[in-house]
Order: sequence, then C-alpha cells, then structure tokens
Amino acid sequence: MIYTEINVSEAVENVILTMEAVIFEKHISLGYEIEPDLTARGNSEQIKQVVMILLENAIKYTNPKGSINITLKKQLIDILFSVANTGEGISSEHLEKIFDRFYRMDQSRVRKYGVSYCQSHH
Repeated sequence: MIYTEINVSEAVENVILTMEAVIFEKHISLGYEIEPDLTARGNSEQIKQVVMILLENAIKYTNPKGSINITLKKQLIDILFSVANTGEGISSEHLEKIFDRFYRMDQSRVRKYGVSYCQSHH
C-alpha cells in the first residue's frame, strides 16, 4: 500500500461528483461544505472508497425527497468528515454495534436482499 500526502478535499469532491447524478435521480437534495486543500498522509483510493461507502449508505437510507449533507473541515489538528441524512435514523439500542463488521439493524433486510452475513469477532 502506497501512502503519500493527498488532497482529501479533492478526493471527497471527486466522489461527490460521481454520485451527483444518482442523488438527483432519487430526488434527494444534496448540500456540501468542503474546506479546500485539506491534506493528509494516506492512500487516495482508500479514502475515496470510504467516502463512497458512506455516501452510498446515506443515499440508500434517505427518505424520498429527503436530503444529504456532507462536510469536510479542519478541526484543530484533525480533519473532520461528516455525512448526515434525513431518514429514520438508528435507534439507541443499535448505535453501539454500528462499527461491528456486517452488523445490520434490520435483519429482515438481510433476508430481503438474499445475502448472508456473519458477525465478526474483534
């Protein structure tokens, strides 16, 4: 894996550009505030992949005619990336598990999509 100094602002903007048509087709309004020229050491493709996954999830779980809001800004020495959407949200009982690999809040979705998931152990 090659790590270099990358322009995170550009990486995020590139992903947004590729997804704008899909968002428009679904009648979702998109707002974003990207602070320019924020850089970090990392892998550009991995950063884009994470942004894409978060944006795809936001699109999937946004209510019709809902909205998605994306922000990227410097916060002290860190870069804060945020994706927020309108929709039913995640109930408090499921919040602690959202970073468990393959965890799904609604198990009926697993059956609906015909995919089997397994719980990982960290």
